[in-house]
Amino acid sequence: MAEIRLYSTSFSTKVNYVLDCLGLNAIQHGRLRAIESLTHEKESTVNNWLFNGKLPREGKRLAIADAIGVSYDYLFDDSVAIDSVAKPEIHWDGRLYWVPFVDWEQVFELIGRETFRVERRLPIMFPGFDELVGKYGKRIYMTTQKSGGFGAHVESGASVLYSENLVLEHFGLVLHRDADSGQVSARRVLQQEGRTQLEYMTESGELVCRPLRDDEQLLSILLTYSR
Repeated sequence: MAEIRLYSTSFSTKVNYVLDCLGLNAIQHGRLRAIESLTHEKESTVNNWLFNGKLPREGKRLAIADAIGVSYDYLFDDSVAIDSVAKPEIHWDGRLYWVPFVDWEQVFELIGRETFRVERRLPIMFPGFDELVGKYGKRIYMTTQKSGGFGAHVESGASVLYSENLVLEHFGLVLHRDADSGQVSARRVLQQEGRTQLEYMTESGELVCRPLRDDEQLLSILLTYSR
């Protein structure tokens, strides 16, 4: 755990704490230079954050949190403890939900991470999304499926909205990572006689159903749509 070094605000203290958690490589050319590089802000602006009690303007705050690799709430809510680092998640701006986009190859790699940088977000709003957030929490992300689908349910190239909060429901869809090959694909969940089954199509078009193993990695799929 990194040492907590106090700066002029909770925000600037947290930025520096995250840098220390990332290790010496993040600040090898100096702390000020590291924050400039991450946020693409001027030296004078970063200096004001660190030593003069200034905060980023509201319109830039989400982008800065994404650049640092942490959640908006962690960085800008003073009630969140400095050592309670939280990675990016969906953000409600009063009108829309901004969903972080994750590369297909990283959807499972980011589960255990405390930080990761977000390159872009997708604004989403439709009836019922509030209920999804209430059910699945704020760890909701967007990706584009690049391999193995479930027939007509999730085609290759489809946009997939998924959650790290796993909820296994009958006829629900999940992202699955094969323990041997590492391949990520979509599966359908079936509940039969109190047991959870995974249903999917083979490359030859055969529909297969088998029991879910305890060691398998899954993520809940909330929505999918093809472009």
